Amino acid sequence: MVAYFENKAIEGDKKFTSKHDGVNDKFASKENMILFNKNAKKHIPLYGGYGAYATGTKNDKASINNDKLYLFYNVQGTNM
Repeated sequence: MVAYFENKAIEGDKKFTSKHDGVNDKFASKENMILFNKNAKKHIPLYGGYGAYATGTKNDKASINNDKLYLFYNVQGTNM
């Protein structure tokens, strides 16, 4: 989730795992895990990662608007 704020989509590594609100999150690096743990609220996608399609453009997998992370189901930015 932290990497999206650097305009990157990187798969997390199980070596760098943090638990937040009962969910285990994986991070691409130790640095990203530390940044997340310092301010999880900033990095957690809104709506649990669901239903944010109205904020995206045609090719988005993720979007940051007003410093908030929105994730999409597919590259068209829709959940259809």
